[in-house]
Amino acid sequence: MTPVMQMRLGWSLATATGTKFQETAHFTPYDLPAFNPRAEGFGDLVVDLSPRHTVTNASAPVSAEEGRRLYQAYGCVACHAIDTDALAKLGPTWKGLYGSERSVAGGVVRVQADDAYLRESILQPSAKIASGYERGEGSMPSYSGVLTDSQVASLILFIKSVK
Repeated sequence: MTPVMQMRLGWSLATATGTKFQETAHFTPYDLPAFNPRAEGFGDLVVDLSPRHTVTNASAPVSAEEGRRLYQAYGCVACHAIDTDALAKLGPTWKGLYGSERSVAGGVVRVQADDAYLRESILQPSAKIASGYERGEGSMPSYSGVLTDSQVASLILFIKSVK
């Protein structure tokens, strides 16, 4: 793994009563501190780091609802607010983003936050970084090759709906 690459963590667990559940989280690790399982109260752990192929839900219809699901599933929620909590996030808020004018390149260039800008920001996030969010190596990862075209379209519909 290299710094600022996206990571997928999936798990399948069962409760004490036998109810099974599974979930997936996507995130960008910026720091990987040493972890001593025994010191943290765990027993011996077996970690399988062999690559897994994720199944893309290609049948999901393009919709704002699917965009909201992707916003949560792919970790966008960690950096982009959709409400007034924008100051607590690492990236610009999505509230009122669509159709607004954005300052990029240190405030020198202004662009319209339209479909093309949002698509480029998702697939090539370093192309036009919003002023105030220049983070060097800690910037947003590219979702090119991670999200399908229909998933990007759903995210854009969701961003449009956040007013």
